[in-house]
This record gives sequence, C-alpha cells and structure tokens, in this order.
Amino acid sequence: MKRTIGLGIIFIGLLAVGLTAGPSVVLKVKVQTANVHSEPVMSSGVIAQVKIGTMHESSNKVGDFYEISITDKEGKTVYGFLHSSVVEVFRTEREKARTELMAFPRSGYLPGRPNPYKTHMLISGIGFGLSWVTTAVVSLAVGDDFIETTLIPVAGPFITVARIESGRGYYKEGGKGMLIFSGIMQTGFLAYFIISAASKHSYDKKLVIMPSAMPAGLTISYRF
Repeated sequence: MKRTIGLGIIFIGLLAVGLTAGPSVVLKVKVQTANVHSEPVMSSGVIAQVKIGTMHESSNKVGDFYEISITDKEGKTVYGFLHSSVVEVFRTEREKARTELMAFPRSGYLPGRPNPYKTHMLISGIGFGLSWVTTAVVSLAVGDDFIETTLIPVAGPFITVARIESGRGYYKEGGKGMLIFSGIMQTGFLAYFIISAASKHSYDKKLVIMPSAMPAGLTISYRF
C-alpha cells in the first residue's frame, strides 16, 4: 500500500513538472528594472536585476513566474525567476519579430531604414546613361549616316529605323539589330527610373508603386 502511494506521488510530481515546463518562450522586460527572484515567490530574495528591453528565454513557468538563466558578476550562469507582470511574452523569436514589425508605423516599411528606391533610381539612371553612351560610341564607330536622330534619347534609335525602312538609306552591318536593342534598353531603363522615382516619393505614403519581377513589371499597393 505504501509503495502504491509513493509511486502515485512520484507520478503526480512528474506530471506537474511536465505540464509546467512546456515549450520555450521569449520574454522581453517591459519595466525599467525587474527583479530576478531566487524562488517563484515575491517574498524570495532578489539575486539580480535586469533592465528594460532585455530579452530572456524561458522553458519553465511556475505559477506567475518564468524561470530564466542569467550570468552573474563572476561570469557564472545562475537561475532565477521573473514575475509575469514585468515581461512581455512571445511564443517564439519569429513571433516577437513579427509583433514588433506590426507595431511600426504603417507609413513606410521600417523606421530608420533608408528609402530603398533611391538605390533603384541610381541603378536605373546609370543604366540609362550607359545605354545611351554605348549607342553613341557604336554609331560613331560604324559611321552612322543618321546619327543626328540615333542620338535622340529613347526614341532616336526607332526614328532611325523608321527613316531607313522608308527608303532613305541603308543599314550598316548589324545596324538594325543594334538600333532596336539600343531603343529597347533605353526605354526599359527610363521606365525603371520613372517607376523608381514614383516609388521613392510614395515610400512614406499609403500608395506604393514599385518595380517587380512579375510579368506586369510593377506592383501597386495601397496600405489602409
């Protein structure tokens, strides 16, 4: 009979530990200074204090207390308890990050983050300039008879093709392909620049227009 009672007590104890341990949670201290107690009761001794914003992981909750590990002044790892009233609790690091992200102002992506579309404008501007310079260099090298129209940004190469196709001249070797390719490149970079500029100015607003790898070429979103 005594053995049966003893085994029952052990089983109940193990069950209680199993129910208390649970999965790990992430704790964020939300008061200026929080006491770390030696036992999961408010009247127990304070073995350390942790500052606001510090993060701790806990896999054991006893009543209203979370057990955490900290490093003492001697560099040793010690265990103590934080009361639930002084911490914010997140199930995982990912949930913590998501919750903090959702708390950011909805006018923009991340506070303090530089506007990313400035980089897009720089890339598209350089791309457009290089495509135009390449067109000029190649046109001069092959002796383009219609260079005065070829060097018109964006539309120039297409105007030259139209002039030649109308019977006013002839193509140099590989000239037609070069002209069409040049026109497409300049048009693409110009469109990229315009979209990037619009995105840059709308970055902190609700309406966002930005380049996209999707077939449509751009994404338009509105944050309510």
